[in-house]
Amino acid sequence: MKEAKSFLDNQQMDDCLHDKTANELKLLVKTRLAMEDQFNEGRKKKSVLWGEVLKEIKEQIPTFKLTKDEVIRKFLNLSTTYKRIKDRIMSKGRTSSSWEFFDDFDEVYGTRYSINTKKDLTEPTLEHATDEEENIVEVKPARCSKCKKRKSDAAADFLGFLKEQANREQARHDEVMEIERKKLRLEEERMKVFGDLKDILKSSLKNKRI
Repeated sequence: MKEAKSFLDNQQMDDCLHDKTANELKLLVKTRLAMEDQFNEGRKKKSVLWGEVLKEIKEQIPTFKLTKDEVIRKFLNLSTTYKRIKDRIMSKGRTSSSWEFFDDFDEVYGTRYSINTKKDLTEPTLEHATDEEENIVEVKPARCSKCKKRKSDAAADFLGFLKEQANREQARHDEVMEIERKKLRLEEERMKVFGDLKDILKSSLKNKRI
């Protein structure tokens, strides 16, 4: 049972870490999009503006650990995901998506986005990286399916753990039952011996009387 409790504690810790990361991403997206006009004005270098984004995030989440470069990379990955989803839903004649950040991005970029002119999307922060952004290699955004897979694997591990515990309990039960059967056989043999001795004594007494 201690192993089961430890397993559940680890699972809860993983879920908490996942929720913490999700909250940090939400704050990153909202903070960055709120400064969209400043990024478009060009009065400040984007490196300076990204520094302000990071400062704003840390003021709200002091434990935030990502660097400025990592923050930029995260946002670029998310914006790439938004563009891909936007292309797909517009090609199907739809206007919305269940992606958790879609509404935030679409509120800022949606009215300027056209499936027929996606290569002409002039939003520099989405299509063209500058300053430090130019040196950042984009990586594929984390997908929710990874989180689902992690939970699915954890559930499978837990079921495997329960199955193993059940097998151990069954083995212990079988062992106890075997011991009880041996005791019963010994008791039967002992009673048989007593019965034989009783018959011998009766026979002996009968012979003496004769």
